Amino acid sequence: MPPSKPAPRPAVSVVVLGYNNQPYLEEALSSILAQKGAEFEVLFVDNASSDGSAEFVKKRFPQIRLISSPSNLGYAGGNNLGAREARGEYLVIVNPDVVAPAGWLSGLYKAAVSACRDSGAGSIFCSKVLLASDPSKINSTGVFLSKFGFCGSWGDGRPAGEFDAPLPLLAPTGCSFIISRGTFLGLGGFDEKFFMYAEDLDLGWRAANRGIPTYLAPASTLLHKYKSVGGRPAPYFQLSRNQLWAIRKNEKGPKKIMLLAASKVFYLSLSIAQLVFLRPAASLAIWKGLWAGFFTPIK
Repeated sequence: MPPSKPAPRPAVSVVVLGYNNQPYLEEALSSILAQKGAEFEVLFVDNASSDGSAEFVKKRFPQIRLISSPSNLGYAGGNNLGAREARGEYLVIVNPDVVAPAGWLSGLYKAAVSACRDSGAGSIFCSKVLLASDPSKINSTGVFLSKFGFCGSWGDGRPAGEFDAPLPLLAPTGCSFIISRGTFLGLGGFDEKFFMYAEDLDLGWRAANRGIPTYLAPASTLLHKYKSVGGRPAPYFQLSRNQLWAIRKNEKGPKKIMLLAASKVFYLSLSIAQLVFLRPAASLAIWKGLWAGFFTPIK
């Protein structure tokens, strides 16, 4: 009997990373599997969940490739694991707490293929992410870093009808973006020291420094069941530390000094605000994040 032929390589590998997100998975994965416009595979990377997410995916969605990590690798490490296991020419990184309307995947894929055909070089494209709780408002169209020292989402809270043309960005939103798998791996993927938060800022910035731009793909829209970090201490530590790390890694000269100083002022002000709102743990977490961000050695 002749050897069986390997399965054809998909154009796109959609990587969905989950950590105790089981309540979101039915709607998210069903909407992703319903996409058209490209040959694609879906990988679900379970980051050592304790809520039965892996078992749910294995039983409910046998067509999805399940990758189970023995430990929680964070957003950065978990998505890197999925990227290494992926077979597609392109990677789409997408959150598990989303609903993908028709055209979400094709909007990303067509933008990426068109950019490669027109310029001969790859680019990163991210979706226009809308609030699932109010789809008339934008959650994110990408990531910016202000000269006043804070990192945020372009278009946050703006009407959904805005940003309907390709928009040059510093970095994609980690909620939903497409990148050539070769480019992603060539960049080293996400920096796993970041664990989570601002790893998208760092990735896009590193790509830009190598001549790989990021744009909004407005034809790709996504609904995100967004939740604020609120007063939880851990995100404040990671946000402040990781933003400083991203600046230290990717900027040079006087602008680097300016951004570090502005970020210090911003996060010290935020720390004081947390005390005013009776969140001492969050305030302390920011101080710890600033210390780690300035003084932890990084490559």
